[in-house]
Amino acid sequence: MSGDIERLRMQSTEGEAEKQALRERIDQLMRSQQELESRSTSLQLTVDRLTLALAKTEEEEQAFKEKVISVFEDLSCG
Repeated sequence: MSGDIERLRMQSTEGEAEKQALRERIDQLMRSQQELESRSTSLQLTVDRLTLALAKTEEEEQAFKEKVISVFEDLSCG
């Protein structure tokens, strides 16, 4: 009987150690997830800024092309 009690205590201790290891792994995975979400948000903000910058550059390019065409038209008529 004493051997059975000792065996149950060992199993209980092993179970607690396993639960603690799993809790630590969960905490680690949650931190990793939070870091990845933060990086994802940062990257999305960068993509948004670059998209706006590209749109502005394209507008400026179109305006410049129109000015060049206008200058050539003025020169050809003059």
